This record gives sequence, structure tokens and C-alpha cells, in this order.
Amino acid sequence: MANTKPNLKRTLSLGSMVFYGLGTIIGAGIYVLIGEIVGEAGAWAPLSFVVAAVIASFTGLSYAELVGRYPRSGGEAFYVGEAFRQPWLTQLVGWSVVLTGVVSASTLLKGFAGYYISLFGGLDNVVICIALSLLCLLACIGVKQSVSVAVFITVLELLGLLVVVFVSGEALTVEENWSRWRYDLSDLSWKGISAGAFLAFFAFIGFEDMVNMAEEVNDASKNLPKAIIITTIISSIIYLSVAIVAVVVIPIKEIAVSTAPLTTIVSKSTWFPPSLISVISLVAILNGAIVQLLMAPRVVYGITQSSSALNFLSVINSRTQTPVVATIAISLLILIFTLLLPLTQLAKLTSTIILCLFVLVNAALIVFKKREKYNGFQVYIWVPVLGIATSLLLLAQLIF
Repeated sequence: MANTKPNLKRTLSLGSMVFYGLGTIIGAGIYVLIGEIVGEAGAWAPLSFVVAAVIASFTGLSYAELVGRYPRSGGEAFYVGEAFRQPWLTQLVGWSVVLTGVVSASTLLKGFAGYYISLFGGLDNVVICIALSLLCLLACIGVKQSVSVAVFITVLELLGLLVVVFVSGEALTVEENWSRWRYDLSDLSWKGISAGAFLAFFAFIGFEDMVNMAEEVNDASKNLPKAIIITTIISSIIYLSVAIVAVVVIPIKEIAVSTAPLTTIVSKSTWFPPSLISVISLVAILNGAIVQLLMAPRVVYGITQSSSALNFLSVINSRTQTPVVATIAISLLILIFTLLLPLTQLAKLTSTIILCLFVLVNAALIVFKKREKYNGFQVYIWVPVLGIATSLLLLAQLIF
């Protein structure tokens, strides 16, 4: 009898994946963490973003080659499994990726609830439960519909950031603001810059989510490496621009304590309503959660197909062609983490797990390069070597 088990459907283009990647990267970093980063690095916050971008770029390029070699769901788990051929390590990496998606989505949902309540009022836990239920339903309906929503929201996010930079144009022409920033630059702290870089690194997390959509991307071996590179470049430019605006336009102490930093920046405008940026920020944060709720169930799908005990999590719904059971299970985990853990602990936990995974993924690419030939997109071997070194340095900053 022919195998009639439904498979994931390839419906996503290069453009869709670029916007998907921008949606998961940009939402958390600028809209949630920019104030925290300025609080750590002060006037040197733009440098923290540069450091984080360099560190993320090394590993991002490694992912670009790996997804070209193996365009499969399961991403990191599959790469590490193929490289080291240790089933326990494959499972450990796979479930670590799932945990990262769960914790990251929880972080974003907490941020969403805070913005929502500040604008409209309500109870924290009620807002979280309703928002998560709607996201779960959207993710179950179909990946094309979910990514289409994510693409629309990403366009809104990008327009919001452009507005922030544009309305700050008048303030950027004021010499007093630049003089204040130059004075603040005299307070150089490498410890603060590195701490800011660790937080900024969380803002660059996202390209690793993209590879887990590989089985739903048209011509994934060519389109996904391009999408990862384009996304990393665009997000780096946007982050640096907004970071400069933040530290020049607003006094450091004011932006560092703001719970809605982009709204604080726009509030200096005489003609643009700050509440509109608050609404865009709200939607942007929710978009990041949508992306995580798409990614994590697909990793579960990838790593449970060969498991007799957990095979039910790899079932694809015949109508929607999505992993509905896995999506519901992940949503329940997200709810538990969101209700039990504080925001800062969630963000640090996410970054720590991701950095450990980056070390293993870069090591896997080194193994592949030494073991087998490949004619697709490739990076020099020093790229994954530097990816390991920089990830370990950032982990050391957290520990010590």
C-alpha cells in the first residue's frame, strides 16, 4: 500500500522567508529590549548592536550553508545528528530548540501583555490566555495563512521603525543632542558594552527559526541561504539606525528606564501621535510570538517521526497540512512558562540555550566540511570556527 501520510506543503517563496525572518528578529529586539540595552551600554549601545551583529553573522552564515546541504525540518537537531551520529545528542539538541521557541514566545507574550494593558487595560493572565489561544488557532489553520499574517505584520513593523527614524530627523539636527551624546561617550565601559551585546544578541535570534521551515519552502537549498543573508543584513542596518536615534534624541537615563522606548522617542515629535507607535509595538511583539509558534511544532515534527512513544506529535492534519497536535502541545507549554517565569529570566534563558546550540551547530559544519564535498552555497572554514569562539565569549560574559 502506498504511503498516504500527509506531508508538509511547500508554499513559501524567498520573499516570504525574508519577511518571516525579519518578523522574528525585529519584533523582540527593537520593540522590547532597546531600553534595557541602553541601560547596560549607555551611549555606546550602538556598538553593542554591532558586536551582537558580528557574532550572529558568523553563525548565520553557517546556518545558510547547512540548510543548503540539508533542507529539512528539525534544523539544528538534524545537523548535529548527521555530524556526530549520536542519537541522544540529536534528541537533546532538538528539544533544546523547542525549549528556546517556547521560552522566546513566552518572553514576547509577557511583553505583549504589558503593552496591551498600558494601552487598553485588563488583567495580565487573561490577556495572555486569549492572545495565545488566537495564535494557536492561526498556526493550526495553515502555514501559508500564518506566514501571510506574519508578513503583513512585518511590513507594519518596518514602517513603524522607519517612522521612528523619520520623526526623529528634526531632533537629529539639534547640535545640543549630539553634544550631549558625545559627552556621554566619554563614559566608556567595556563591561557595559559586552552586557549590552548579550541582550542585543537576543534581538538577533531568528535566522535559526528560518531553517526549521525548510520543508515548506520552494527550492529551499537555494532560497533559504539567500533569505538568511538578506534578513541578517537588513535587520543589522535597522538596529544600528534605531540605536543611534535612541541615544542621540533621548537622554540616556530617560530611555534606559522607559517601558515603551520607541514611544518615548516618538513623544519628542510635535506632529506624530506616540500612541500609534505603541499600537505598532504591540502588534510587532505579537508577530514574534506567531513565528515561534510556527517554528517549535515543526521541530517537534522533525524529531518525533522515528519515536514510537512520541510519534503522535509528528502527525500532520490531512486538511490543514500542519502539525496540529504538536502546535497545541507547544501552546500549552508556552502558557505554563509565561505564567510562571519573569521576563528577564526568560530572555536570559533563551540567549543561553541559543548560544550553546550555536557552538554545536558550528562544530557540525566543521565536521561536514572535512568529511564530504558540497557544491552549493559555502563559507570558509574560519566562519564556523569564529562562530564557536564568539558564542563561547558571549557565554563567558554571562557567567563571569
